[in-house]
Amino acid sequence: MGLFIISTAILLIFLFAENFLHSSRLKRIPLRISVSGTRGKTTIVRSLASVFRKSGMVVLAKTTGSEANYILPDGSEKPVRRWGITTIMEQKRLIQLALKLNADCIITEIMSINPENHYIETQKLIKPGITILTNFRADHTSKTELSPEEASASFINDIFPASKLFIHENELNRCLEEALLRKGSELIRVKTGFSGRSDLPEGIPDYRFGENLDLVYSVSRFHGIDDNRIREGIAEAKPDIGNFGIYRFSREGKEIYFVNSFAANDPFSTSILIGKTLKITGRDDKSVSGLISLRNDRGERSRQWLDVLSSPGSFNFNKLFVAGAHAKIFKRKLGFCEILKSHDPAIITDHIIDATVDGSVIFGLANFCGPGSKIVSYWNEAGTKI
Repeated sequence: MGLFIISTAILLIFLFAENFLHSSRLKRIPLRISVSGTRGKTTIVRSLASVFRKSGMVVLAKTTGSEANYILPDGSEKPVRRWGITTIMEQKRLIQLALKLNADCIITEIMSINPENHYIETQKLIKPGITILTNFRADHTSKTELSPEEASASFINDIFPASKLFIHENELNRCLEEALLRKGSELIRVKTGFSGRSDLPEGIPDYRFGENLDLVYSVSRFHGIDDNRIREGIAEAKPDIGNFGIYRFSREGKEIYFVNSFAANDPFSTSILIGKTLKITGRDDKSVSGLISLRNDRGERSRQWLDVLSSPGSFNFNKLFVAGAHAKIFKRKLGFCEILKSHDPAIITDHIIDATVDGSVIFGLANFCGPGSKIVSYWNEAGTKI
């Protein structure tokens, strides 16, 4: 009994000392920015870090989207080393690295899924002075329709007391406003399209940013950065490999469009990208087919997509190609899909071109990591990006 009490006391002292040390480290980084929400986090982190570098700040950023990377103060990148399962405690290593590099600003994506982890990550590990919330959609869940309050519930813990919250005004709801009042945080409403699409750097397609651009402009202007510097920073930001993109392939008299929408993950976000793509390419919904990439460790997401595709009128794909884990289950449940047996992205692409008609638009669905990442790498090499 005595040994247990002593061991517990030692553990408590260790935890207290570790918490004190981490809090001391945080105070040495003047500007801490967290980016949360369902979609667009990586684009915002990359763009904002580039803008702040142009303004003269020493910035360390961290992305956890398609690729988990540190973006160093000189703009170079190095992967986040992970041993075993991914854990929010790696945010401690971000703080330690920031001090080692003498960074005066960190910008990081919130990694958490459940509300409890959101609380620990934000309130204990990062303690941001500024929080950027992108949007709230059903993700990492089998539910495809949530009310605004339900969808935003997990993100309330991302608001740090007395901090500043940047959010699109159309994403605000009663729960968020009540949380801001309780926490004494300042709300900065961002209008959609306020920056004007004429502010886009030359050669940067509008669809790549959309509403994310407004958030980048708003936070940058808040810190006194002029629009020319903001545009330069956005232009120099390296895009995430998982970013939405459209690739044209011309083979044997056919023109086929492949769309990297793998990282959208959820059906609602995918439906938005389908609408954008059809507008850009001038095609109609009768030309749409799907390429679904499944992961063995994302059974919940596979189930979500299976439920949606089983529902009449959800996605009216001409054809559905399935790659990766759970493919046989999709074939058995849906019937109309085709299992892709090859793991070679070139063979997969050629097969789909042969199996579809001229003008078809093929959307990558469900997961970027796994087969999706290899397929997109091939599209980047062999296709024409539009």
